[in-house]
Amino acid sequence: MTCGDYSCIMDAGPFGAYRSGHSHPDTLSVVARSKESEILIDAGTFTYISDAGWRNFFRGTAAHNTIRVGERDQAEAAAPFAWRNPPSVATSTMDF
Repeated sequence: MTCGDYSCIMDAGPFGAYRSGHSHPDTLSVVARSKESEILIDAGTFTYISDAGWRNFFRGTAAHNTIRVGERDQAEAAAPFAWRNPPSVATSTMDF
């Protein structure tokens, strides 16, 4: 969404195919900007091959601007490029 100098992106899509290797458990996450200033950002993955603990943190739900319930990720990391139990995601449109 954009309005003048402001923009907002919301992730409302499902995880990728197969084991969802490049997906993150960030359903309903928000990224926002005002002119040149980043307000809410996506921190990215941080690392692919270094410390597994930091990699799992940065690709996990806590590192994204979205909802966590009981301090749990929205999916379980199964391997460096795989997830178990991804959330079921559906979108709909509303007529105003």
